[in-house]
Amino acid sequence: MNRSHRSAGLGLLLGGILVGPASSASAVTRPYEEAASIEGVIRQHDGSVVPKATVTLRCVGLPDPRVAKTDARGRYAFSDVLPDLCSLHVTYEDDFFIKDLRVLRGVRLREDIEFDRPITYEEFKAIPVYPGLKGRDVMYVVGPPGSAVAIRPPETGSSNNNRSPFVPVSDAPRSAFSSRVGTSSSAFVQQSIARRVLPRPHDVRIDALVNDFDYDDVSKPDRPVTVNWEIAVCPWNREHLLARVGLQAASAPPGPLRNLVFAVDAMSLSSAHALPRLQATMRTLANHLGPRDRVSIVVHGGGDRVVLEPTRGDDLPSIRNAIAELDSAVGSKGASGIPLAYRLARKSFVRGGLNRVLLVSSRGFDADATADGALRELIESQGRLGVSMAVLDSEADTALLEAAGTTLTTVARAVQPQVHFNPAKVQSYRLLGYRSHHEANRYADDMVAGQGVTALYELIPVTDDPKPTSKHRRRRRRPSAAPSQPWMTAVVRYKHPKTDGFRRLVVPMSGRPLSVKASSDDLRFSAALATFGLVLGADEAPGHASLQMARALAVGSRGEDRRGARAAFMELVAAAEELLAARP
Repeated sequence: MNRSHRSAGLGLLLGGILVGPASSASAVTRPYEEAASIEGVIRQHDGSVVPKATVTLRCVGLPDPRVAKTDARGRYAFSDVLPDLCSLHVTYEDDFFIKDLRVLRGVRLREDIEFDRPITYEEFKAIPVYPGLKGRDVMYVVGPPGSAVAIRPPETGSSNNNRSPFVPVSDAPRSAFSSRVGTSSSAFVQQSIARRVLPRPHDVRIDALVNDFDYDDVSKPDRPVTVNWEIAVCPWNREHLLARVGLQAASAPPGPLRNLVFAVDAMSLSSAHALPRLQATMRTLANHLGPRDRVSIVVHGGGDRVVLEPTRGDDLPSIRNAIAELDSAVGSKGASGIPLAYRLARKSFVRGGLNRVLLVSSRGFDADATADGALRELIESQGRLGVSMAVLDSEADTALLEAAGTTLTTVARAVQPQVHFNPAKVQSYRLLGYRSHHEANRYADDMVAGQGVTALYELIPVTDDPKPTSKHRRRRRRPSAAPSQPWMTAVVRYKHPKTDGFRRLVVPMSGRPLSVKASSDDLRFSAALATFGLVLGADEAPGHASLQMARALAVGSRGEDRRGARAAFMELVAAAEELLAARP
């Protein structure tokens, strides 16, 4: 069954009490006269009832949830519910629904719930979750409670890969690509496969897949943007070439080592945007952590728990998984999880570094105003020992990043990368992941310190013999131009952050194309991602592209893989192979 999404449902995830008719004997009930009851029927969007759905009732006043299963007629019921602020969480297979409600004294609430119809990727409601992003860079919220992720929508001009045509150089000798590529499609593809569902071809974008991973591109200290490039034989069509062009912004000056502990008052995230916005900001921060940094996450409230033990900053899969697990818990003005957060901070204390507890709450917290004298003493004593505290609103993205020691410094404004092809050596080309070459970059984007972007071009070289005498004989690649002439030239226009005039960076790309085996790990891994996208994004993959090829390329180009992301991609390919094999 497809996922269903209700935007209001991602607003307030309350940790607390729940009761069910089947489990009422084991639940803590109080026969007070003011107790209320809640009952209703769960239906699909077509009106049919949903048996065996899980209905969870969470309320502020009690620590434990109450859970019920719907019967054969889709009915559920909770009795002996005390007056409180509560929420109903309904899940059935991949459908989910959340409804907030106020329970009044002695009332009998009737709450019938109907799942939305299954929706497509394009229909997810877009919400802004990071400051400074343009309108086309707003985020989608995807996933049920506890595993929701925020992702960007498709960029203008991008499409499914089987509609990315080759463009003759004689018709269009220049191609542009964006200096900021949204990775929403990659997150959507990964989440779909994790749920054992193959994504639709239209939802697969090679540019998003390629730019969702890190590369070892270098940045030169004397310029804000550096062009890295490589040309090799195309793995899925040996008559073609594959060119990788990587833009790398200058690195930010190294800061102090960081030991960060997030203490998240998740229940206070009352707006529909707050939790996914916080998760998106935390993922941004994770991309700027180093191997010697440490990060921990605590969700506090009625049942304080550690979501992430102190973890190396370069263990990106573990950090991202923990961020996705953030859900709501009962809070008490942000106080109850602080001792636990400080214990984790002391456990991974970094001498001479930034040791900080980041209390994230929409309700605020004033240590001086709290009646807990022991808590005030704890905060003061830990401050004297070198562990500071920052209290942040859940939607104060920039403040959170700054408090965590991360500043997204703009190093180049209005960056406009282009590639100029040499018609003497390149007959035609295509920019993988876009519908057409001229739609790839309608905007000039800024680049921040450490940011990178990669574009992949598939090239058809010029040959002396465009019409072979035998269909069984392979054409020999004999460019008419001198070997010293460039295949193509990167031209990057940008503005300095403090001036308005455009500057120009020109980088010719010449030399003998490498074999696939001799090419770098970065080119082979990006080729693995492109192969993966070509197979899933087309009814019939071009040339010899296959998931087996994608897996082989990825295995041979894992490299150091400090963050474990490439190993995770290999698992993704294996899961996709199983799904394709099971498809009728």
